Amino acid sequence: MKWESDLMRDEMRVPLILIAGLFCQTVMAQDVFDPPKSRLKFEARKAKESIKIDGRLTETDWWRCPVASGFLQVEPNQGDSTLFQTDVRILFDAEHLYIGAYCRDTIGYAGVRVPDLRRDFDFFTNDLFSVSIDGFYDQRSAMAFQVNPYGALRDLLVFDDRLFDRDWDGVWTAATQVSDSGWTVEMAIPFATLRYSAPRETTTVQMWGIQFTRIIRRENQVTSLPLFPRAYTPYRMSYAGDLVGMMPPPPRLNIRLQPYLLQDVRATSAVVTGAPQVGGEVKWAITPNDVLDLTVNTDFAQANVDRQVINLTRFSVFFPERRQFFWKAQVCLRLAPTTTFSHFSAVVSGLTSLEIQSRLMPGRAMCGAPHRKTLDCSSFKPVPMTGAIFRKADLPSHDSAAILVKKIA
Repeated sequence: MKWESDLMRDEMRVPLILIAGLFCQTVMAQDVFDPPKSRLKFEARKAKESIKIDGRLTETDWWRCPVASGFLQVEPNQGDSTLFQTDVRILFDAEHLYIGAYCRDTIGYAGVRVPDLRRDFDFFTNDLFSVSIDGFYDQRSAMAFQVNPYGALRDLLVFDDRLFDRDWDGVWTAATQVSDSGWTVEMAIPFATLRYSAPRETTTVQMWGIQFTRIIRRENQVTSLPLFPRAYTPYRMSYAGDLVGMMPPPPRLNIRLQPYLLQDVRATSAVVTGAPQVGGEVKWAITPNDVLDLTVNTDFAQANVDRQVINLTRFSVFFPERRQFFWKAQVCLRLAPTTTFSHFSAVVSGLTSLEIQSRLMPGRAMCGAPHRKTLDCSSFKPVPMTGAIFRKADLPSHDSAAILVKKIA
């Protein structure tokens, strides 16, 4: 009878679903493997001549250093050989670390997928070549430098493969060339941009962690050297290889100034009115583990404009913080719980008591009356957090603030 056949089909669905679930769990377990006990070695050679960053890899030093090759698929078929191989070479001198890569592709220009050329482009929609560096060799922190075939740059800081600072913009450069047989990339990363353990002298040889990744977007292929499980990201440095032969210089004075000057001028009478407004920001890498960020009279004119939103609902519109000093420092504060973050937001603003929204990120809410609470920060003390310590600097006025971040050993 029909109802009996329907009942039999329903009873068969249960074991089939269980079998499918067990199969998926087995496949996922096979995808994840332990970090290798013996890591791949990549040798860096010291450049004997000046390296011109033009994306051509024509200098003699490039052809004298060892080639790193043997990329394998992470996606879609983990562990399989890739359609187009990538050759990587590594050089350094007294000022820079150089990465050169030849990304083979038989289609050439027609195979390139680059939607835009903006800084910090989208990772998932571009062809790209990426290098992740673990200068402290702790297998937890990564500084990633990425380039697409037309020379757009993307960089970020990663900790434990789960805390990402995509707002970080390091000082480095790269150039690319696209040909009928693929594309080449040439990177120059100053040692002042990199974070690593301070060597005692310039002849001290260090070992860093390093991971290479390439995306071939039209084939939906993610390839890497060494291979890492597709359940993770390219910044899981426990799966990285060892960069040997590096002789970086000891850290030197590393300070970045961003001053500004504003003056009000009336166009009708060409008369200068009022006193000029002067201020700026300072970023000082005191040691490889300590960074001081200081702002005086924060420049609101350089903040990104708020997004234009037409709110036709009864819910509030939240505009995130866009001032560069506080915007760049937000990633450090994500290590803290929500209440600690709110207290710190009040302190760096130079206020002793402030109404702050009950949210993780600071900002402004409009078109509504969200729940708020008043926080008394007059008795605020340094609070140790996961991986960092934050200290309140002396705040003489409401127009200055400072953040000192120290990594816990």
